[in-house]
Amino acid sequence: MKQFPAVVFLLLAATSAFAVPKAFVPNQGDETISVIDIAGGTIEATLNATSNPLGIAQTADGSTLYVTNENAGSVAIIDTATNTITGTILLPTNRPAGISLSPDESTLLVADPFSDALHEVDVASATVSGTLTLDSPAQAQFSADGSKAWVSLTNTGDIEVVDTASLTVSSTISSVGTNPGGLLLDDANDRLYVATQGNLVIIDTSTDSVTDTVSLGASGHSGAGIALDTSTGLLYVGNADTGEVKVVDTATDMVTNTFTPGGEPRGLALTPDNSSLFLLDHANDQALVLDPATGTVNATIAVGPEPQARGNFIVDAPSAQSGSNPIPTMSPTGLLVAVSLMLIAGVWMARHRRHRRSK
Repeated sequence: MKQFPAVVFLLLAATSAFAVPKAFVPNQGDETISVIDIAGGTIEATLNATSNPLGIAQTADGSTLYVTNENAGSVAIIDTATNTITGTILLPTNRPAGISLSPDESTLLVADPFSDALHEVDVASATVSGTLTLDSPAQAQFSADGSKAWVSLTNTGDIEVVDTASLTVSSTISSVGTNPGGLLLDDANDRLYVATQGNLVIIDTSTDSVTDTVSLGASGHSGAGIALDTSTGLLYVGNADTGEVKVVDTATDMVTNTFTPGGEPRGLALTPDNSSLFLLDHANDQALVLDPATGTVNATIAVGPEPQARGNFIVDAPSAQSGSNPIPTMSPTGLLVAVSLMLIAGVWMARHRRHRRSK
């Protein structure tokens, strides 16, 4: 019996489960979520959300999304492989916005700025396990080890550092800027990036202190979206007022470029391979696909009315399997690996035949 090299079987096993890059776009105008097939650039499904979907958190494997329903006091649970809402977590207040999932994926923190509440949710039971009263919390961000979380306060301009074990405030980073909104953690470099109205504030997460403030010019950056390419060190911050995206080099903490795609940015996210930057244009009901190196708009995808996301809305979703003989699909990376495997197998078989003939 012919025997293939062990490496071929190992690589085949590694590619047996394929990831499918998708964008889940909350549309506040009609209370739906548009699911974009990123490879095809098309809408593959539309989900009916409860009311004003906004904040997004995802599991590490991309299989599950948690989306706040801003006007319903709840969190929707979404299976990204099947594009279905599988459950709802009810909250004791009515206007949840930002949301963060703990590293061990056991706990959610949900910020409700209108009710001055930060809710702790037990994921296993889908129930609220505690509530901390804060002044207008807009967004929360767990630390990499889950021991603490940073919470931005809209009214005061402060960042509260919360001890997650006791759900109490352990310290306050005062007056970081006007209307702090977007939070993004770069744990590898001990940094937390905070988008305020006119600045990008950099916090040293080991000391919980502000180390730098980068001026972004005109106001409008607070809730317009923030995304980081860790491979290049470039950070992108949208501006809902001007329709711009500022590019910050995190090695120098300087603005190195300004993209002008137009519209009204209300959400930014990079694809898993960092090849495209998605911008949600709240004013024109569309997602713009930008080249992150040049800012060129490579594609425009119509979504629902008034798209807006607080958090990373792009996932590498597991592929759905239906029926007894599912047809597998591949991401571009998976396809490249599969082609390489076929070439390796072809070369091995040719050598094996020549070896047998020579005997």
